[in-house]
Amino acid sequence: QNLQKGTHYLSPILNAIDIKLKLEISYQPFYVDAPREYIIHPYLLKEFDQRWYVYAFEQDGGIFKSFALDRMLSCKTTNESFKLQKIDRDLIFNHLIGISGEKDQPEKVVLRFTSYQAKYITSLPMHHSQTEIARDDESVTFEYWLVPNYELKQVVLKHAEQVEVLEPTNLRDEIVDRLQKSLNQYR
Repeated sequence: QNLQKGTHYLSPILNAIDIKLKLEISYQPFYVDAPREYIIHPYLLKEFDQRWYVYAFEQDGGIFKSFALDRMLSCKTTNESFKLQKIDRDLIFNHLIGISGEKDQPEKVVLRFTSYQAKYITSLPMHHSQTEIARDDESVTFEYWLVPNYELKQVVLKHAEQVEVLEPTNLRDEIVDRLQKSLNQYR
């Protein structure tokens, strides 16, 4: 595997987490044209889909959020310490696939996979909440307790014709809309 952009920040971020020092970062999300400077209090690192993220308290905004290391242009450790706020590290990402939507409420998500694709989903569950709720010769249906975030939608779309969203209806409608737009690209 290739080392992803930004992985050279792992060691200084881990060190700052360990000794509770603030970080100054220059950060440019994909959806903005110019970088922005942040002072963050780093709490933990998380890897998802071959990308590293630091979950941190953003000082000026007064909120917790995830910052992708590959979008950091610089990362400097300050001499200023921070006081840890109590967070439940186990619950932050408990109902997520990926890293976005940690403040949103989880919902029951029901996905029906073809019997062929279900073999892969059974052998490598999409999420720890995965429960098989129905099976027949054609398909297997799984229930999850998840936030219907960007990453979940990407996982569903990755399975294309091998999966059908049964619940919730708003997620189903969004996936149908996105698949229709994709199909229109080929017309």
